[in-house]
Amino acid sequence: MKERVAYAEVEGRNSLTKGLSPHTVNMRLRTLKTMCLFWYKDGILPTNPTANIKRVNSDHVDVVPGLADAEVDRSLSSYDERQFAQWRDKTLCLLLLDSGMRIQEAVNLKIDHIGVKRCVIYIPSEVAKNRKGREIPVSREIGKRLVKLQEERRLKKKLEIPKLHPHMFRHTFCRNYILNGGDIFTLQKIVDHADIKTTRKYIQMDSEHVRQQHNRYSPAHRVLRQNK
Repeated sequence: MKERVAYAEVEGRNSLTKGLSPHTVNMRLRTLKTMCLFWYKDGILPTNPTANIKRVNSDHVDVVPGLADAEVDRSLSSYDERQFAQWRDKTLCLLLLDSGMRIQEAVNLKIDHIGVKRCVIYIPSEVAKNRKGREIPVSREIGKRLVKLQEERRLKKKLEIPKLHPHMFRHTFCRNYILNGGDIFTLQKIVDHADIKTTRKYIQMDSEHVRQQHNRYSPAHRVLRQNK
């Protein structure tokens, strides 16, 4: 029994001596400094108690593992390029693999930032993490895929539809359900709205829909038909 107690005491001292890694300390310190600064600016704290606290220095460098060639091949070959969504996602992976861009830089990329002829991509300062714009090289094949991706996204313009996204089909179902004689309470159940106010937002009618419904249901129409 005494040996177990002594062992536990030694383990406890070792755990206290070991403590947290500098990386963990700095992560928690960053969060604490952010909150204290917010409380200070908001008048909750009279002073910022973390203003003079500096990050913990360490010679240790965290290693971020990359992918082996076989893993890259296995990942890219898993996409079915016959499906647009998978082709798009594979294009994003190829872009990151080819350019070393940050994910936020990649998803905020615009067609104007791509120089296909020069095989470069320009990262504007407002997108770059360090707020410094830069130009990076990109393979010609990747540049062509990005241009093709932009052309696919312009499909709605070819259809002469000013705005098009998947959720609009849900709105259209709700509106047409009511226009075709369905009741709003059943519709609320179908589309799983907790509050019927949300359902009402989905069935806003434009002037053309109002005119059509008026032509179908106006009491005057019945009277006029009878008097013909």
